[in-house]
Amino acid sequence: MRRIEFAPILAAVGGIVLLVSLFLHWYQPALTAWTVFEVWDVVLAVLAVAGIWVAVASVAWEASARDGALPLLGGAAFVIVVSQLINHPPAAQGASVQSGAWLALAGSALMAAAGALKAGNFSLSVSFSSGQREGERPGPAAAPSRARRQREVQDELYPAGERSGPIGADDPELWRDPAEDETLPFDAEREERS
Repeated sequence: MRRIEFAPILAAVGGIVLLVSLFLHWYQPALTAWTVFEVWDVVLAVLAVAGIWVAVASVAWEASARDGALPLLGGAAFVIVVSQLINHPPAAQGASVQSGAWLALAGSALMAAAGALKAGNFSLSVSFSSGQREGERPGPAAAPSRARRQREVQDELYPAGERSGPIGADDPELWRDPAEDETLPFDAEREERS
């Protein structure tokens, strides 16, 4: 059974989008992040690559990053992009914002959302298994037999360590034959007469 967390995947997608956006036009006329920024382009590229690296390490090698890594990376990228949309760099004063900047905002927002998921201890994950047990030869997957499935359900509902006899023997109320039942059936007509 393998489990993949959603937050690192979200951070990787955001990092890729942010990295791609650096090569697109941020401001008019045809100004990319590499031509407009003095330092922020490099900082955003490092943050994007670090977000991708954290995701790859988490998914491929199941290595968990420090608890504050994703929130720090996503938060820093988002703040930098928003600040550059609000206050244009000197080389782009008076220029209108282009698609690259909006794409960077989306990528940094994805990274920030991944950081918020990780910081808030929200665990969204996908679990899957290879369908093959240790020692089994690969082959077509056979559907579990009905008897085997019933045993699995029985073992799940009534673990062997907690059973004291056949299933139902340790129930608080034992089953009784309806013929031996001492209670009287409800008769509506009889109740109305009295």
